[in-house]
Amino acid sequence: MNKKGFTLVELIGVIALLAAMALIAVPIINKTIERSKEKSYRAQIDAVIQASKRYVTEIGPKNDSTFTITFNDLITNKLIEKETKVKQANGTVVSDKIEVQVSYETSSKSYIYTCYIIGENNTRTEC
Repeated sequence: MNKKGFTLVELIGVIALLAAMALIAVPIINKTIERSKEKSYRAQIDAVIQASKRYVTEIGPKNDSTFTITFNDLITNKLIEKETKVKQANGTVVSDKIEVQVSYETSSKSYIYTCYIIGENNTRTEC
């Protein structure tokens, strides 16, 4: 008798091997996805800060004191496209809550840019 196919033991062995591979691969893949989301968020924040620097260069501050640039200011002045969405690693869109505080440091004669996310009750969290 010539039977072709796999025995039950062989099939269980293959399933066990695939399960072990999945147990190893899934956490690694999830960690990689989380890292890429965080890198994407950082890149988006860097783009907002770069646009804020262009805002200061092109529009200029009213004086040499501290002032705030909102995300909508950047859109209005066409420094960021209207469709741009800044998304945190957890998936929350925070575009409309972003402000960049610009302060002039007289000792170094340069501007300092600090990005904030405005939360409930006007709490500020650094980007």
